[in-house]
Amino acid sequence: MTGISALAYSNLNKHLGIDKPTRVFDVVQQLANVDMEVIDLFGVDVPDINRITAETGEWYEADLADGTRVEFPGWYRPDKLPDGSWQTTDEEGRVLSRMPVGATCFDQTFFPYQDGYPEDFDDLEKALQKIRWVLHSHAYNLDAGKLRKRLIRLREETGKAPVMSGGVKLLELVFFARRMDNFLTDLLVDREKMCEMLDRLVEVHLAGLEKKISALGDIVDVIRFGDDLGMNTGPFMDLDTFGILRCRDIALPGYSGCCDIALSGYSGCCDIALSGYSGCCDIALSGYSCCCDIALSGYSGCCDIALSD
Repeated sequence: MTGISALAYSNLNKHLGIDKPTRVFDVVQQLANVDMEVIDLFGVDVPDINRITAETGEWYEADLADGTRVEFPGWYRPDKLPDGSWQTTDEEGRVLSRMPVGATCFDQTFFPYQDGYPEDFDDLEKALQKIRWVLHSHAYNLDAGKLRKRLIRLREETGKAPVMSGGVKLLELVFFARRMDNFLTDLLVDREKMCEMLDRLVEVHLAGLEKKISALGDIVDVIRFGDDLGMNTGPFMDLDTFGILRCRDIALPGYSGCCDIALSGYSGCCDIALSGYSGCCDIALSGYSCCCDIALSGYSGCCDIALSD
């Protein structure tokens, strides 16, 4: 269990008679931490380690769009404008995101590569720090040492299997950096530069995943991977278009590389429960009937998760 809309969770707690403050650990999407009482009530046995962020640090009271009182982390201080809307800015005063009156989440307003790709991507990681999804991430603002100690305690006290995000949000980060409409256009008119950026993102993700495995691989039981590949009605691009992402056979195989790193951190059968689907990789994306359509005519065995017996 990763999270739930703060509005919905507040209503759920009222229905259940649970009198505890709702803590919004994901401030961008305004997702609430799920209390252990609710986790136990529904028999959840794989709590996400993100919950540790809601159990530490400074918190302050704030109101959601409908007036529901919740708590936000102390490091997150958006500015309220005269018209009642909210916005976040960086140290240079650049507006990074906005939330209109009555809305339930912040919309990204600044995309570092919106006007075009740079000549090289030497400043890629610096550019990513200007993306509200990165800058305002609960994980970005967490002390790694404290996380490990509290995670060990969570496992010992509950007997539950902690699940950790492995990242690998390659397309998602391109959307955040370039903007989705530009990226989809790039698939057809600027494929070379788009692939170059994806290659660099693979390197960033691999380095980050290696650090996660090194720090927490001996504690977590499940590593989940996720990327933005679909919408409510199915994949947001057809398989032929998706196949373009093979680029120079580097971008999409990056998924495989991340899986390989995750697997190498474990002995025996690794519980890589991708999106909760049973079996090897049943990613049958909203209507694709093939058992392991993570191949999607372009992954080419990208998730070579040959789980040992």
